[in-house]
Amino acid sequence: MNSSLIHLIVPRVSRPTRMRQSPMVLTLAAAALIWAVGARAQVDTFDDGNDTGWLRSSIPAATFSFPPDAQGGRAYRLQGGPASSGADTNARAFSYLTNRIYTNFYAAVDVVAWNTNQDCNLVLGLIARASSN
Repeated sequence: MNSSLIHLIVPRVSRPTRMRQSPMVLTLAAAALIWAVGARAQVDTFDDGNDTGWLRSSIPAATFSFPPDAQGGRAYRLQGGPASSGADTNARAFSYLTNRIYTNFYAAVDVVAWNTNQDCNLVLGLIARASSN
């Protein structure tokens, strides 16, 4: 009886080593993922040249325009002149969003080409959480 030896070479597959992650690293990674999903910024830079979604108001009539800015985008310019008659001749021009309600937010404005002469009586305000009640 002629027997032959068969050598079977099976590559040894090692089990992958488990990376031991500290609970703090996993917690921070999960928190970052949750924050990134939940934080959806609503931004309007007016670079598209319109104020769609914004309600305009002015007394007397004002001009709302979108001139080019220094960064290559567009600015939102509100210009109003004084009223021609009446006790209060101050111009009022503003716009605001009516289709969004925010509980937590951050608002910012860049003021450019501001005339600092005292005879101009310029006033600027940034209003947040305003209500008609």
